[in-house]
Amino acid sequence: MGHKELHAQPLLDWYDEYRRDLPWRAKPGQYADPYHVWLSEIMLQQTTVTAVKPYFGRFLELWPTVFDLAQASQDQVIEEWAGLGYYNRAKNLHKTAQVVAGEHKGVFPKTVEGLKKLPGIGDYTANAICAIAFDQKAVVVDGNVKRVVARLFGIEAPIKNEYGYLAELTQSIWPEERHSDFAQSLMDFGSMVCTPKSPSCHQCIFSESCVAKAKGLVDKIPNKGKKKPRPIKKTNAYVYIDEAEQELFLIQRPDSGILPNMLAPLMDEWLPQDDFSKIELQHKHHVIADHVVHIFTHLELHVRCTLISVDHDIKKQLPEGQWLPMIPETIDRVPSLTRKILKHAGCF
Repeated sequence: MGHKELHAQPLLDWYDEYRRDLPWRAKPGQYADPYHVWLSEIMLQQTTVTAVKPYFGRFLELWPTVFDLAQASQDQVIEEWAGLGYYNRAKNLHKTAQVVAGEHKGVFPKTVEGLKKLPGIGDYTANAICAIAFDQKAVVVDGNVKRVVARLFGIEAPIKNEYGYLAELTQSIWPEERHSDFAQSLMDFGSMVCTPKSPSCHQCIFSESCVAKAKGLVDKIPNKGKKKPRPIKKTNAYVYIDEAEQELFLIQRPDSGILPNMLAPLMDEWLPQDDFSKIELQHKHHVIADHVVHIFTHLELHVRCTLISVDHDIKKQLPEGQWLPMIPETIDRVPSLTRKILKHAGCF
């Protein structure tokens, strides 16, 4: 196990025949656009390919080059990012575009060390850009790669403790050429064949040399270990609507914290309380039955929604915010939590 001759070439041959057609990926025989690779890698952090595709297309329409993205305002970038989550990525994306366009004259650094100096680029992303965009021997270990390698080599220990070892094993099967293709072939193979559930072992080019298959452990590897339960927090959301004008009221959240700068209804503080606080309102309101549950990486948020119908006088008493029309274009501009709340409140 672990010899390049055993693993690299069959996978490259498989990739040549079955590779995914992705909007940010260079066509066979063409060079990758570093701007496209970087943009897609930032978007794909903690996000699926299916979710990223429309965002990637929209960003390229609005900002075809890194110079165009650098000239956009941060608010514009964050607004277009709405729904992708992890909003610090959008801030760092904009900062990096400005650095690359300004200090680097539009040219992305071609080394892992140089890339890691840019905002929002860590070890993995730097390696991915070097391998995919610049065809360098930079070992890329994402979730798909971890799964493929862990099964191939029969790693039964929790993979969260084995990143270094998995990287070494990945390095051991890495070829001396076609680095861009090999990095992407591992990702595609994990996405298409060596899937998390019900992998296609009967179609696998490594079925005879896979330790997990030989030991009957395919469904137990990778071992993700025990997950810590997410803490639960609760809050109230107040959805103000002007029924006559068919408008709803949203504020822009603070620059720091969760959902920075994003549009959201007025909310109470998010607290780890046993129940929702009691609401006493002086004007027409309706507390929506049940509540919205929204999962963040580090917490589970329960939101009780209150729909409040207001007139012109009450509108004057609200804090600074935006009155937006209740049309589909509005809901497309907001993050997924806000979208859930507005739909739960019956605004859409």
